[in-house]
Amino acid sequence: MFGVLITIHEFGHFIVARMCKVKINEFSIGMGPKILSKTAKKSGIVYSLRALPLGGYVSMEGESEQSDNENSFYKKPAWQRLLISVAGPFMNILLGFLMTVVLVVTSLDANGDIVMLSTTVGEFHKNAVSDDCGLQIGDEIIRVGGVNVHTGVELMYEIGMQGSKPLEPQEGDEHTFVAVDLTVKRGGTTVVLNDVRFYADSGEGFIMGSPDFKVYRDPVNFGNVIKHSFFRGVSSVKMVWDTLTGLFTGRFGFQAVSGPIGTTEAIATAASDGWYPLIYFFTIISINLGIMNMLPLLPLDGGHIVFHLYEIIVRKPAPEKLRNALQLAGVVLLFGLMIVVAFKDIIGLFN
Repeated sequence: MFGVLITIHEFGHFIVARMCKVKINEFSIGMGPKILSKTAKKSGIVYSLRALPLGGYVSMEGESEQSDNENSFYKKPAWQRLLISVAGPFMNILLGFLMTVVLVVTSLDANGDIVMLSTTVGEFHKNAVSDDCGLQIGDEIIRVGGVNVHTGVELMYEIGMQGSKPLEPQEGDEHTFVAVDLTVKRGGTTVVLNDVRFYADSGEGFIMGSPDFKVYRDPVNFGNVIKHSFFRGVSSVKMVWDTLTGLFTGRFGFQAVSGPIGTTEAIATAASDGWYPLIYFFTIISINLGIMNMLPLLPLDGGHIVFHLYEIIVRKPAPEKLRNALQLAGVVLLFGLMIVVAFKDIIGLFN
């Protein structure tokens, strides 16, 4: 799985670099010792397969050292270098969106019918509390808080994420509750329901709202497949971003962070539950990889993008000493984080 995702990522850099006529020395899948390699006669590019499937790279002329070749990376205009840097993360996010189509059309019920959930309330669970706050069967929920929702997947996610603060318990309460604002369409009018209560669902050190109703299904047709696939992709991007910001704001603790070791364990668990959870996991990791690589930190693609944008705006490259210093600091930070997370994952395996 990692090999496929990284290959797709590096292929993005590779294909755009070729389009910009940048000289490429090697396109490697994997890291470490070479297992196989072949040199293209026409282009001179070395295509390699290496022993460790946790990485890969596109080696471009003049990317890491000075080169007089007119087709070297840093001889190209800044806007071309920007496109090359963006192409890798873009391919991972694009792959994630394409995989959401697979998720939508393979989300089946016990009868083998495709299930696409709408945002219209169809039935309340036993002991539901949201109906006591004004929510009614037939309400089409169009907004949770300030976020528009278009599908049932988005709706359930937003109620969960926005229900992060438990309410003060009242006399007689046997459960913990959260409250979110809902905007619904009812009988041709728009109604705002403030402080709709839901049961609180606790995870590893955090609270989420738990929807207490079922929704109707949308009819299965081409338009709805495209709609649900697109907005599921958007929701997945938002989920990755919300999780990332949640780590920095303290909503999610360090125990929620995993590296390759912890992720591999989670992938194995997903695979044991069937192919659908595995495809879902693949989709989320692909989007995650794309977004993480867009963070403005060298040596990630996002760090290079910032420097290319700087050069485009001010019309001269940033000082090389600054770039080198930030590159070193970024490498130290990332490797330090990788080591800490790896130890955390290893300890988790034994726990």
